[in-house]
Amino acid sequence: MTSDDGLSYLKLRATWAKVGKDAPIGALESFLGTNINALASSAYTYNGVDIGNPELEPEFTNSYEFGFDTRFFKNRLGLDMSFYYSKSENQILEDIRVPPSAGTFYATLNGGSIVNKGIEALLNAKIFPRNREFQWDMTFNFGMNQSDVKELPGQLNEVYLSDSWTFQNSAAGAAILGGSLFGLRGYKAVRNDDGQLIIGADGLPELETVVFEDVNRLPDWTLGITNNLAYKNFNLSFLIDLVQGQEAYNATKSALAYYGLAEETLDRSPDGTMIVDGVDAAGNPNTTEVTDQQYYQGYYSQDAENFIEDASFARLRYATISYNFSSDFLDRLNIASAQLSVTGRNLFTITDYSGVDPEVNTYGAGIQGAGSMGIDNLGTPNTRGFDLGLRFKF
Repeated sequence: MTSDDGLSYLKLRATWAKVGKDAPIGALESFLGTNINALASSAYTYNGVDIGNPELEPEFTNSYEFGFDTRFFKNRLGLDMSFYYSKSENQILEDIRVPPSAGTFYATLNGGSIVNKGIEALLNAKIFPRNREFQWDMTFNFGMNQSDVKELPGQLNEVYLSDSWTFQNSAAGAAILGGSLFGLRGYKAVRNDDGQLIIGADGLPELETVVFEDVNRLPDWTLGITNNLAYKNFNLSFLIDLVQGQEAYNATKSALAYYGLAEETLDRSPDGTMIVDGVDAAGNPNTTEVTDQQYYQGYYSQDAENFIEDASFARLRYATISYNFSSDFLDRLNIASAQLSVTGRNLFTITDYSGVDPEVNTYGAGIQGAGSMGIDNLGTPNTRGFDLGLRFKF
């Protein structure tokens, strides 16, 4: 579809798909084994630690997508946009903790329902077209996704993976019923109605396990901006990534605080003792003295709320400068084309996150589902790298 008023191309599209997923191999059967791990004494247990479930049924995902692809001004400006919605029902959830009376630690169950919805947009702009000596193209890649947990098996209100646990088990990634698939659970200080800390008999604030309902390790939106510039034989291309609205749990900082290496632990009393400001369960002011070490190891490093941070960032993902050798030079060498290039990756990052890298996934792709995305647990940052390339065509 075209128009004389600037519209060069227009295509509308709509799709629906239903995809099924069967249970993992061996998940339906139970068998007995010994030596559940190297640190445990010999014993019999189902499937190592995970009992089989012969009642498992396949899970299904219904997905819907509507979009359009449009171009203007003889294809100099193009916009490809999609709106999508998918719902996974009767999900197969692995490694769900069950009562010890079941004779095992974990079970595989049906019952989860997850909704994903969002927007994807790709905008291309040829600012200076290729029939000029100076050329400049820009591409904007925008994404916005929301993942909500609608149902969980039985009476569960959260599902988390043990492999996303953190230092001292102060927090873990979790899928929250009625909330985000990329949620967080952990320890939080107990306070009274006036916001005062409740101090225990040991002189330290009491902690409780909570779900942080306002924490989402998934970004509100992402935007990638790619620029390609060319002048005569020189080319410059670079990609800037913007990620906005995600939270991260800085377990590395929690560990540093525990060992007295975090910047916050510099605020110590002259005699090494303190009285934590708060009240006891009866509302009386706290008078129990504790050492600085007890405070930072027994409370501060355990309170997950102290280490939840905004992990939004802007990053220069890569930049490449290249030079194409002239045809006069190549003719003397009987070479069709040659290009010399230099590329830098992860050259700089702008962020308020205090950890080593806001784009963190401690345990990598080996963790299923939401896994350890946004969990900074003694991990390492993305590396900065440089490449030098020379390419020939004969």
